[in-house]
Amino acid sequence: MQWVGIAAFLLLFGQTRVRLGADFSPQAGLLRIDTAFHLRNPTLYTWIEIKLRQPAEWDTLWVSLRTIDRLHGTFAVFRTKNDKNLYRGKIAFRQAGIYVLTITPPRQSRLLLGRVRAYIMDAQHPTIASLRHRAQKLAPPGGVSEGTLSQIDTTALEILELPSDALLPPESSSPALEEPLEEDLDSLMDIPEEELMPEEDIELDELDFGDDL
Repeated sequence: MQWVGIAAFLLLFGQTRVRLGADFSPQAGLLRIDTAFHLRNPTLYTWIEIKLRQPAEWDTLWVSLRTIDRLHGTFAVFRTKNDKNLYRGKIAFRQAGIYVLTITPPRQSRLLLGRVRAYIMDAQHPTIASLRHRAQKLAPPGGVSEGTLSQIDTTALEILELPSDALLPPESSSPALEEPLEEDLDSLMDIPEEELMPEEDIELDELDFGDDL
């Protein structure tokens, strides 16, 4: 029965689409879509859109931001008004790093709906290569356990204010939902069966902090 449940889960949610953008326009949707951003102020706010392949029961999803050494925060993202498969919201990065963003239903940290990587650079770490070097230095001995990656601090859930029209469909189709997934993001969106299994240690390379872009 366990394998049947895993297969059904992968069928429904294994192809979740996630996009990050520097801004959002009611006319055009998500703008300046990328996975690499520069932190020029104490806090960098970006937009995130999550597209499920099937309608779900949740009106909000939670996005947790993690680097190799710790959890940085969890943010609520809201279902849009006219598309039950589409969620949109804002998240905040407060320091440079290579982040893994995990998408889960509220208070269900083991039910991974999707994930994506984000590179946040600053003046001290102006390139992705410098971020990788920093991550290698911060990596705890023995790697990071899957249990650590699935932790969510429910007391620190952040709900960032959105414009009133942020949950309405854009006047033109959002490029965030039309562009094909990049090859490196495709690999991240695959949900290994091990992530639904008991905890185990995960090495640095397994968190996609390796040399591939």
